[in-house]
Amino acid sequence: STGWGKMVTFFGPILVLQHLLQYPNPAIHNIPPKPIALIITPLIELGNAHIS
Repeated sequence: STGWGKMVTFFGPILVLQHLLQYPNPAIHNIPPKPIALIITPLIELGNAHIS
């Protein structure tokens, strides 16, 4: 089983981008309209957690 710390490491940046899309900050530019992430993981447990 994996902990929340590892999951936040992967999903945290996407959550931040989604928040900035909903509540724009004029000081931040070039936010992608549909943020995506490529997760490359050597951890079998974490990879299996994403599948199930």
